[in-house]
Amino acid sequence: KTERIEFALGLRMEYMDQTLKIANPDYFSIFDRPADSVYIAKQPDWFPLVHLNWKIAENDQLILAVNRRINKPPTKDMSPFLYRRHYEVYVVGDPALQPEYMNQAELSYGKTIGQQNFTFTGFYRATENAIFRVNTVYPEENVLIRSNTNAGNARAIGGELNTNIYIGSKLTGFFGG
Repeated sequence: KTERIEFALGLRMEYMDQTLKIANPDYFSIFDRPADSVYIAKQPDWFPLVHLNWKIAENDQLILAVNRRINKPPTKDMSPFLYRRHYEVYVVGDPALQPEYMNQAELSYGKTIGQQNFTFTGFYRATENAIFRVNTVYPEENVLIRSNTNAGNARAIGGELNTNIYIGSKLTGFFGG
C-alpha cells in the first residue's frame, strides 16, 4: 500500500488427482461414446490474482481486478449411472467431464459527488471447457435423458453502471444496469 495505490497479488496452486473406476463401462452404449472403465485426471492448476486500487483524486478511484478461477463439476454430474429424475426425465453423468476455467478482468471507475456514489465497471470473462446441459430423446421409452458436457469455450464482455443515491437521512436508493 502506498498513499494513493493499494494492491494485492496472489497465486494459488491446486493439484487434482482423481481416478474413477467403472465396473460396467458398457452402460454407455446408448450414448455412442467411448466406454472406458477408468478415467484419470492428474494435473496442476495455477490461479493468479491481481487487485489494484488507485485513488486518482479525492473523489475518484480506478480499480483493476484480474483473476483465474475454477468451477469443478459436482460428483453427481460425473457419475455415469442413469437415474430417473421424474417420469419423463432420466439424468446421467459424464465421467469425462472436465472443470471449467474462468479468466476474468474488470476495470472500474468510481466517482463520489457529495454523498452520491457512481461506479462504472467494464469486464471481460473467458471460460474454457464450458459446461452445458445436453438433452437427448431416448425413443425406446419416449423420455428425455439429461447430461452435462464440455461444449467448448465462451466469451463475455460488458459493462455496468451502478449508483447509490442518498435522499435525506432515512432513504437510500441503489440503481444499476
